Amino acid sequence: MHGNVLAGVCVCALALAGCRTNQQRCKEIVDQLCERVHECTTTKDALFQARFGTDVEDCKTDLYANPLQPTGSNPGIACDNADTVQKLCDNLGYTFAQNFDDAKAQECHDAREAMSCTEYLAQFDDPTAVPLACTERCSQ
Repeated sequence: MHGNVLAGVCVCALALAGCRTNQQRCKEIVDQLCERVHECTTTKDALFQARFGTDVEDCKTDLYANPLQPTGSNPGIACDNADTVQKLCDNLGYTFAQNFDDAKAQECHDAREAMSCTEYLAQFDDPTAVPLACTERCSQ
């Protein structure tokens, strides 16, 4: 379940105006995840640190290299190597996706940014807490 929830969390990209590469999208997804999870977590035990690093910058470095590290599943595709939508969406749990919707990604990002810490962290255990737009970013 954590993989799917994390995928929902991770898929949330900040789609700024202008063209974004898939590598940039991947890093934007990681950036929000690392920033929010460190903002919202007060007890950063060894398990947390193994998943999300010791601080925001450590988290970003680790997750840029392996976006799937928090799930404990197989290594993901490093953001620098996520040069196609397929690779970006594979990292996010959508293995057959061929399209990435930047408008949905922006909607997802904004929804997650507006969440309280309690709501944000609930997504890791409850997939129904993931904003709908987050599940609609990658499609066939």
